[in-house]
Amino acid sequence: MLKVIRFSMLIVVLSIGALSCSTVSTSERGSATPRLAVIMGISEYLQMPITLQLDASNTYQNWAYLSGFPLTLEGNPIDYRLTPLSKDFEEGFVDDNFAALVRFAEDGSNGWELVELSVGATDAPFIGWLEQYSLPASLIENMVEKR
Repeated sequence: MLKVIRFSMLIVVLSIGALSCSTVSTSERGSATPRLAVIMGISEYLQMPITLQLDASNTYQNWAYLSGFPLTLEGNPIDYRLTPLSKDFEEGFVDDNFAALVRFAEDGSNGWELVELSVGATDAPFIGWLEQYSLPASLIENMVEKR
């Protein structure tokens, strides 16, 4: 069963990578896991299939915070020159990172939905998310310690 789930996730990631979209949108149906919601969002944003290397993955009630590095499906660093961030990358305004805030649907029927996503930020946008959504600082503790 695990192989079927991984294969299904790969198909979803590959199909999302084929989309042409410059902004991140929340899926109407949601995702089975916070990690999958983030993979789908970053794949859509970068217009390529990706996987993740996580630095932090914390939860609080129906919220999850994930941060780390997007990677190619082969596990290599992303070449941002091949993404919609190419111009900013060439000008030195892109760091190799992501931070994401994901919420499990209130009624539980829609799974995990991407609420906030930052890819390539040179600052710490996740700090403002705490106040905006009334979340505790403990949700992002690992990330703050690494900055």
